[in-house]
Amino acid sequence: MIVNNQEEEIEVSFYQAKGTFFLPLRFIAEKMGAEVVWQAETKMVEMHFAEESFRLVVGKTSERLPLAAEIKRGGRTFVPLDYFANYWGIRVLCWPEEAKIELVA
Repeated sequence: MIVNNQEEEIEVSFYQAKGTFFLPLRFIAEKMGAEVVWQAETKMVEMHFAEESFRLVVGKTSERLPLAAEIKRGGRTFVPLDYFANYWGIRVLCWPEEAKIELVA
């Protein structure tokens, strides 16, 4: 995976489901400079990025997130690829045939 023009090795790879790719939220958020806080009792993830804060609840959809975040692969939170573009304004490039994704802030 490429994040801000840097090739990054990730512990848990993205996966394809429901017609999109799901990406590991904490890994990408932290690589983009966000502080990530997990609220286990409410399944809420809070992220503080630049001058903005974002929240999402695993299993819940919203107007800008029509597919809900999921907990998979060792208890990690995954979000649909569009999450980063819709909420953070990050450009997302995807090459499915190569299983390659690039995110640029």
